[in-house]
Amino acid sequence: MTAPLRDLRAERAADAGMWLFLASLVMLYAGLFSGYVLLRAGSDTWTTPWREASLWWSMPLSHLAWLAASAAAAWRWRVGHPSGSGQQHPIFWWLPLVAAFVASLNWLRAASALAGAGHAPATSVAAASWFVLTGFVATGIVGGGVAVGWLAWRHRGGAPPAHVARQVQRYWTVLAACWLSIVVGMYLW
Repeated sequence: MTAPLRDLRAERAADAGMWLFLASLVMLYAGLFSGYVLLRAGSDTWTTPWREASLWWSMPLSHLAWLAASAAAAWRWRVGHPSGSGQQHPIFWWLPLVAAFVASLNWLRAASALAGAGHAPATSVAAASWFVLTGFVATGIVGGGVAVGWLAWRHRGGAPPAHVARQVQRYWTVLAACWLSIVVGMYLW
């Protein structure tokens, strides 16, 4: 087997694996979020303890910062140096990792504030829904941050291969959709 054919097969296998992973992620999140919608729609009384002033916009804004940093890195990888040539500014490597760290710390702060105010997952279905759904996205942000950090370390001085950047962008797109459904379903509804 020739080297270009082997590279193409490896690229296609990696793409298929990423699509399967994203499909399972979407199915898991769709099940969790549909359960939330059914519980909320069927409830006569639904409390929203996360809408307190200290938690109202801090969670969505920290997640938005992570998504913006990740999009900046992906844009730089795909458009700034599409062929992998040239020196890449180091901030584009580490910005998503730092933003993921800040977003996960903010989630921990919000979760401990809710639990400290007496709204632990065991106290109500609404609180349990918040902890599960936002915790799921926070875990995804940490995982994406670790992946970006690994890519930044592995490809320091250049851009990762285009198919790798596409896979990371697909992951961020799915995570952005999950995050937006939380903002609409929990913070705006």
